[in-house]
Amino acid sequence: MPKFHIDQATIINKPITEVHKSVSDFHTWSDWSPWLIADQDAKVTVKPDGKYYEWTGPVSGDGNMNMFKE
Repeated sequence: MPKFHIDQATIINKPITEVHKSVSDFHTWSDWSPWLIADQDAKVTVKPDGKYYEWTGPVSGDGNMNMFKE
């Protein structure tokens, strides 16, 4: 079988602090998540502190995530 490599990159033209702020708060994930773009019927629950995220959808299935500060 022939070897091949596929690579893709996205340049985010924003300061690292702004990107970190967006990624580290689940409240912002609905704005940019590719899973929610693909599964527009998904229901998302985010705890008030933005550190717990739960979803259920016909395409994305069911799950949850936590963020813990170190």
